[in-house]
Amino acid sequence: MIWVCRDSQVTSGVPPAPTLSLSPEFRVFVRGEQLHFKCSLPGGVRARRFLFYKEAADGQWEQIREQSGNTLEVSTEHLRPREEFGCSYQEENGTEFQSAQSNVVVLSVTDPPPSPVFSVTPKQDVYTSGESVDLTCSAPDKHKHRTSRILYFKNGGQLHLSNPPPSLVTLRLSPQDAGNYYCSYQVLESGREVLSLESNSTFVSVMTESLLLPLAIGCGGGGALVLLVLLACLYKRKPKALQGENESSPPVGCNSGILPQSKIQDSKVGDPSKEEGDKGADSGAEFEFPEITPTYTLLGSTSSTSFHVKNGSSTKEEHIYSEISL
Repeated sequence: MIWVCRDSQVTSGVPPAPTLSLSPEFRVFVRGEQLHFKCSLPGGVRARRFLFYKEAADGQWEQIREQSGNTLEVSTEHLRPREEFGCSYQEENGTEFQSAQSNVVVLSVTDPPPSPVFSVTPKQDVYTSGESVDLTCSAPDKHKHRTSRILYFKNGGQLHLSNPPPSLVTLRLSPQDAGNYYCSYQVLESGREVLSLESNSTFVSVMTESLLLPLAIGCGGGGALVLLVLLACLYKRKPKALQGENESSPPVGCNSGILPQSKIQDSKVGDPSKEEGDKGADSGAEFEFPEITPTYTLLGSTSSTSFHVKNGSSTKEEHIYSEISL
């Protein structure tokens, strides 16, 4: 490490001092930005080495780099709030003498302003195309009077709005406006605009009406489908006699029509007429089917079917129940 006295006097035989310049030509930098120094030689002079210095805490010059090139890049990440830089060189003729020190470049390093608060109103998970939303970017109170500009971003790219954009912007949404939104602001600091940290972000999802309609139909169609399935199940559980007049199968549970009926209903055992009825059962007997009057009632989740069976002079009512689990 080489230390150079700041107040050293230029003596005869010492190469003339170079010129140190800084790019960009600011005097205030935000922590994290990059500095670019250039050590320029006097006219007609050639150098084989360049030396760059920074002022130490005790006021002495500390060499930070020795190199063949005359440019130096420095990060402000770990610099103090105020720094001073200088440079010198060694001539190409092989002598070990260093030139006189250059001019001093003084700069300041500041932390970026704190993040603003970003919001989208109204707050919704999904927005419809054509709907309007308000974007609001609010700087902290102590920086509001110094705010020179507010910037809005979507997916990393700056939105080109009115110049300067206000703290509240209204957007009429389209599907192309979907994305991640956030903002930042700038304050004036020693003649330059210093950008703040980024705000919180909000994702805006935009859906067209043509996509919302199938969702609504799908929700209603699902209920209709369930109802159709339930009706199909109920239909399958009906007695076959109710499914059509062309079907010859009798209803389940009905004894009438299975065997030929005797015209005499109350004959006693041993009665001659009873015996004649039995003898005629195998030849030409008449089949008599019951008269069925179905009544359907659907209440809630339970259905009831009543059958009035007329058999001779008596009428018998039977009920078939089926339950539907919804």
